[in-house]
Amino acid sequence: MTLLLILIFASTILVEAYANQNVLEKPKKRTKKEMLDDESTEIVVGEVKSKESKWVNSTYVSQIYTFAKITIDKTERTTTNLPETIKVFYEGGTIGNTSSVAIRNPWGIIELPNEGQVKVHLVEDDRFENNYYVLGVETLDEEPNVIRGIYDIDIIEEYQLDFEWIGNYLDSYVSVDWYSVADTVPNEIVNDGWLNALDAGFDNWENDALSSMSFDFEGDRNYLTPDNGYSEVGWGTVSASCVAVTYLYPTDSWEREEFDIVFSDTKSWAVGYEANHYDVESLCTHEVGHVVGLMDLDDTGSNQVMWYEATAGSTYWQSLKTGDKAGAQYITPLYSQPTIDITWPLTYLDQYTNYEIRATGTSSGISYVKYKITSRESYTYESGWSSMTWDSGDSRWEATWNTGSLDGDYWIVVMSKKTNGMLMYDVHAVNIS
Repeated sequence: MTLLLILIFASTILVEAYANQNVLEKPKKRTKKEMLDDESTEIVVGEVKSKESKWVNSTYVSQIYTFAKITIDKTERTTTNLPETIKVFYEGGTIGNTSSVAIRNPWGIIELPNEGQVKVHLVEDDRFENNYYVLGVETLDEEPNVIRGIYDIDIIEEYQLDFEWIGNYLDSYVSVDWYSVADTVPNEIVNDGWLNALDAGFDNWENDALSSMSFDFEGDRNYLTPDNGYSEVGWGTVSASCVAVTYLYPTDSWEREEFDIVFSDTKSWAVGYEANHYDVESLCTHEVGHVVGLMDLDDTGSNQVMWYEATAGSTYWQSLKTGDKAGAQYITPLYSQPTIDITWPLTYLDQYTNYEIRATGTSSGISYVKYKITSRESYTYESGWSSMTWDSGDSRWEATWNTGSLDGDYWIVVMSKKTNGMLMYDVHAVNIS
């Protein structure tokens, strides 16, 4: 028997019933571009006139920052009268053989080109007049347009790695506290170690070696109360078609501060395997995946913990699968990811022709860099991963690829993996005819 799972932002249903149930419209998740627009106070189009990376020392850390001047051609959003030239900066950059990137921007790595026209998303830095912090950069002189750090990676998330990001997550630099509500626990499991099973569901995510989520159990509370400042886990009323629901608060920020997980009090529950009963640890592991920031999968990924249907009498979800781990590592990486940026070929390609795929990025501490070709619309073609080699003379990763009989729109996807296991991707759209 399979039943459905729900993720809810406050009282808004994100995923509801499917076949043979009342189907509700599935709201669109927040994209990185939407988040970027929400957070930006200034959006301008202009020309990069200068760019320099410097070490900035504070009491606790030395960090590379990049500083640039941009001459404004057009203003799309502003909260003040901007001068003709503004100063911008962001964490990360390259000095000699040392590179650094900021990894806490939800839209990814930020990078300004050395020159050329750009659209930049900014927030004003209150410490300095006419000085702005860069949230996102869209380079306008390249073909096709590349939004560095915020390109839509749904092609990678949903179809290549079996995960999909909600567009929100909890602050992973501090441990997240949670509370049980013992008075709601069904009688059939009240003496069967239900709390250990819940704790194991959280630990399954915390124990992933390459992501930084941390959870602490803080005790028991009397009631399951929404949006009360406490993250609570217990049993209660949910939609008849569903096994469990996760609520995330607040609803007006991409960084969430509180969650509630509610398991259906009308379903049969067990700690471990029992026929026709839902395993507490398995379902808790799935719901905590929403807390981490992952959506239900309903197209591909039926072998992942984040699949939308729960199966009674199964403990399969007691361990994270490859897509679940990849999602956690993408949202809350423990280490900095490598940089990778496809620079060649151009957009329009000929059939039966050799092309050199080129990508700049991190070279030291890299296990491998690989590429694949995937169809853009129907996702009916995938070439599989092939290795790229490092050209020390040109300081880039390279591979030769023949387009063969392919015809239409495709993605070139490049993946870089560090020796510590961290991954990063870049995608480039091409048309073959």
